Amino acid sequence: MLEELNVLPASLFEEFGEAAMAREWILCNLAEARTSTVLHGDLLPQNLLFAIPDDRDIAVVDWECAQTGDAAYDLAIVTRGVRRPLGVANGLQRLVLFYNEAAEQKISPSAVVVHELLLHLHWLAESQTENRPGGHGPEHYANLLGSILRRALALDANKSQTEGLRDRALIGVMLFSIARLRPFSG
Repeated sequence: MLEELNVLPASLFEEFGEAAMAREWILCNLAEARTSTVLHGDLLPQNLLFAIPDDRDIAVVDWECAQTGDAAYDLAIVTRGVRRPLGVANGLQRLVLFYNEAAEQKISPSAVVVHELLLHLHWLAESQTENRPGGHGPEHYANLLGSILRRALALDANKSQTEGLRDRALIGVMLFSIARLRPFSG
């Protein structure tokens, strides 16, 4: 994941405070070493086929983006950093819970958020290129990074209440800083 951060232009972190804070959060929350697994790479609803009437059999199609890597990446493709992944409250936590019930190798919600932030950092960088067709502008992706960071910090705050893993004062300062960068849109 450090390689993914290193390929991003340094100017991105200078121009966008959200990008700099996302980089810091990623560096503080790098996933524990996990064995690589086969990833679909585009695990979206349009690539899932359900057998009707019982919906228990699921086929996954469109494997052109397949690769090996961290399973949390595929879940980040599903969630894309949205406020209510899967259209439900606590969608990220529920998705990770269901994944961990079926998987041999467990992942954490923070590992998924690392990949969500990396995806949005890359999209922010791409949005600054001159010859790109369509898409959103840089402010859109900067705002999304801010929203993901607020949720990530809330996730950290919840962990600190139950596990004592984070300094609550630092989380408060970061939340205040993010709130000052962009109006709340999440």
